[in-house]
Order: sequence, then C-alpha cells, then structure tokens
Amino acid sequence: MDIWGLGKKNAEKLTEWEVVVVPVDMFRLTLDEILNLEGFAKQSASQLYENIQKAASTRSLRRVLFGVGLLDMRRTEARALAAKLESLQTLFEIVPKENCLENLMGITNFAERTAQCLFEFLKKDRTLREMKALTELVTPSIIVDEADVGELGATVVAGVADHNFVVTGDFVKLSMK
Repeated sequence: MDIWGLGKKNAEKLTEWEVVVVPVDMFRLTLDEILNLEGFAKQSASQLYENIQKAASTRSLRRVLFGVGLLDMRRTEARALAAKLESLQTLFEIVPKENCLENLMGITNFAERTAQCLFEFLKKDRTLREMKALTELVTPSIIVDEADVGELGATVVAGVADHNFVVTGDFVKLSMK
C-alpha cells in the first residue's frame, strides 16, 4: 500500500522477526512495538508509525485492493473492481451470493482469471477474517487517484454534480490567449 519509509529492508525485518505475519498486522503495530525493534531509533520509529497511520486513512480503495497482493490482480483490474464496489464491505456482501463469480467476471476490465482467483481467495475463512480485520484498521478514502480520472470520468462527474469548486494557484501552461 505504498507506506512511505517502510522499504524492502524494513518490510523484510518485520516479517523476519514475525512482527508482521499477515498484511493486516502492519496496521496493528504500535509505536512502542516499533521502538522495541532493533534498528529503529525514536525518530525513525515515529516516522514509520505516522506513515502507517497515514496509509491506513488516505489510500484509495483501488490502492487497498491492489495492495492486498492478490495473484493476477493488476492495477487496471483493481481500479475496475473499486469502481464497481465502492467499498470493501460491498466485497464481503457479494461473496456469499450464489452468482458472485458471474458478477465478478461481468466487471468491465476485470479478467476472468482474476475473478476466479479473487473468488477462491475470499472463500477461505482465514482470508475473509483477515480482510474484515483490515476493514476495521484501514479506511479507504474516497479520493480518486489521478490515474483513475480518465477511465472513471463519468463516475467522477456524477459524484461532483451540483457542487461548486474554487481553484487557486498559478497555471503555468495555461494562457489567456
């Protein structure tokens, strides 16, 4: 989920020391737990903790879905799934339904193989528990990623209809000509 300052080396340390066994464990870490780990001074531990908390509250649903690391889930498919679901809770609601797999395969830009993998992934009790725990710790923001705007333009426009916006600043590439 692009946690700033985590890096490959720190991620490997956390898993090697079994502080993080499953992805949701990252968001359960406390500042004291990070401070007690070898190689983390007060400033680096505080910064990592703040960045974990920030990642838990400012990531788009697309990034959360992609960050889970599901086999065959590409960014475009995570974007398509996020546009269809609008929340992680919706994902859990459709899993027990009889036509879940067909609904997943019917999503535009969502490959059949990825739908099958997601369906199998969510059928496992352990996975479902971990994903539900993740929803308690991570609140995907309603912010639409810049990359999403092109493909989801209609959704974005519908979401901001009847609202006024003030844009300030210097527009270097725009002229009054």
